[in-house]
Amino acid sequence: MLALAGACQAADTDKVEKSIKDVKAEYESQLMAMPGVVSVGLGRDAAGDPVIVIGVETEEYIQTLILPRELQSYPVMFQVTGTIRAQ
Repeated sequence: MLALAGACQAADTDKVEKSIKDVKAEYESQLMAMPGVVSVGLGRDAAGDPVIVIGVETEEYIQTLILPRELQSYPVMFQVTGTIRAQ
């Protein structure tokens, strides 16, 4: 199961938040090791806000896997991509 960690914190008055790129890089290998996950990327939601996009082979993986809906305060979206093969 994916272990989710909180955002980095310095002093109480000086909170340091990781960039979405850093958060994606931190969790990418764990996510890619899950069955049915074929990609991890960055995108934008309908409002134009940044999101982490997890590509899965089929809709069933979204419903059956325990996938995060958020990673360190960044929302996660899912995209059915099918199987991806290198050429």
